[in-house]
Amino acid sequence: MDDFTGITKALTLLEVIRDVYPISFITIVCGVFGFGMGVITIFMKKKTLENQIERNDRIIERSH
Repeated sequence: MDDFTGITKALTLLEVIRDVYPISFITIVCGVFGFGMGVITIFMKKKTLENQIERNDRIIERSH
C-alpha cells in the first residue's frame, strides 16, 4: 500500500508541474538531462579506451 501512495503522490506532483509549466518546458529539461548523460557516457568510454590503448602500448614495449 505504501508504494501505491508514493506512485499516486508522484503522479499528482507531475500533474501539478504540468499545470504550472507547459509540456515543452518538461521536454526541454528531459532532453538537456538526457543529452548531458550521453555526453558524460561518451567521455567515460573515451577515457577507458585511452587507458586500454596505453596498456596495450606498454604490453607491446615489454614484448620487444
